[in-house]
Amino acid sequence: DSEALTSNSGLAASLSNIINDFYAKDISRKVFSALRTKMENGEYIGAWEKYGYLKDPDNKNRLIVNPETAPVVQQIFLWRSEGMSYMGINRKLNEMDIPSPGQYKADRGIVTNNNRKDRTILWNKHKITEILNDIVYIGHLAQKKGSQCLYSGIPYHITSKDEWIIAKNTHDPIISDELFEKVQQINKEAVERTKANSGKYDHLPKAVNIYGKKFVCADCGAVMKLTRSISTKKDKAYFTFKCPTYAEHGARGCSDIKMRKGDLDEAVFAFIKAQMDVFLDMERSPSSSKTTLFRRFGL
Repeated sequence: DSEALTSNSGLAASLSNIINDFYAKDISRKVFSALRTKMENGEYIGAWEKYGYLKDPDNKNRLIVNPETAPVVQQIFLWRSEGMSYMGINRKLNEMDIPSPGQYKADRGIVTNNNRKDRTILWNKHKITEILNDIVYIGHLAQKKGSQCLYSGIPYHITSKDEWIIAKNTHDPIISDELFEKVQQINKEAVERTKANSGKYDHLPKAVNIYGKKFVCADCGAVMKLTRSISTKKDKAYFTFKCPTYAEHGARGCSDIKMRKGDLDEAVFAFIKAQMDVFLDMERSPSSSKTTLFRRFGL
């Protein structure tokens, strides 16, 4: 309690805080420097190994090929090189009951925030995209994709590619350079096609999800996604909230839960209006406020 401190003890507390802050920042600087040196030397510093690999039991900073999951990585790259879409690969892996990276960890008893929920963790488009763009599978390491620095006051953030620390030939590759480059070209062309079509319906209305993360699927808990569909004549836009888990995984992941944005807006605004009417009635007649409140909500 600073109120009971004497002038001398107050000074001691201030000096102690300054020293503690300096000590914490000094430790941060040393840790940051040590980790950067490891990355530049080609040592793997991730908490978990990359899918397709294991940490070398004799050297935790080195990756070795995992004979169980490496063939899955090879198949993913092969399918993509043949023109299969991200979602097509996603569906194929789930239909074949191949454990996703998250499920594979859970099956081995590794508990993470991702696998705490009591459900099967399915493959998703994000993970497929991540694998198909990672140079780890041709024997190189790209690290420092996220960064933070206590002593400089920089919070955690995703870094740009020019900030990554890349080390070549740090471990055995799973796929060939030729296959990797072919897939990168396919990925690049897909991005260009998407960009070319992105402004096609810019003349039609767009909508903003005003509910943020408040509106979730009652079955799986995922935040409902606002989607826009275009009429057959290409002259109107319709907005619907859909469960993203069902959209990606079908009945295997969740139920086909959806709601028109107009219907949801109407229901929410009607409820807000009813609440406002209650409080206005309470302002007009405080003595009957409780009766009004109970009557309005059928209590």
